[in-house]
Amino acid sequence: PFHSSQEFAVGMLRSAVSEAEKKPALSPLVPHAARTKVLLDHLTSGSVQLPDMPIVAFHGDFSLRNMLVQGDEANLRISALLDWEWGGAKPAYCEWADGSFGEPGAATSSAFQAEAERRGLICQSSPGFSQYLELQQLGEALNPWVVGCFGPDKDAEEIAECREICGRVLQKYKL
Repeated sequence: PFHSSQEFAVGMLRSAVSEAEKKPALSPLVPHAARTKVLLDHLTSGSVQLPDMPIVAFHGDFSLRNMLVQGDEANLRISALLDWEWGGAKPAYCEWADGSFGEPGAATSSAFQAEAERRGLICQSSPGFSQYLELQQLGEALNPWVVGCFGPDKDAEEIAECREICGRVLQKYKL
């Protein structure tokens, strides 16, 4: 339903703001949600314009554990990608932003980065990539899935980290 990567980022941030505002456990993040609404106004009005990235097939858990490979050590190739439950169509930066649920793996490795650049694919050096990655981090920080899962001490730790991420990203937009 999104026609551009900026439109996708706006939708993702709107959803995150809504979740932060309605979940009591996320109440410490509400001031950041309010500042994010100002950023959303800038993104939707066009006063903040990000480079567009193509909408592409998205795996959502692109990591070594979800690859089947063939060949010998000198000539390995990926023969299949497994676990498409998070798959869909998203802007090209999303595979890097969401890749491997924090597991260091394929999408974040220097070898993969070099190969992506060699092939001219969307990668970390692409225009706008770092801005989109920061907006993705802002959205995830406004609605951290881990809060409520591991007890009050872990929740407090997670909320503190999320507040730091929100503050850092929003400061870049002078909010």
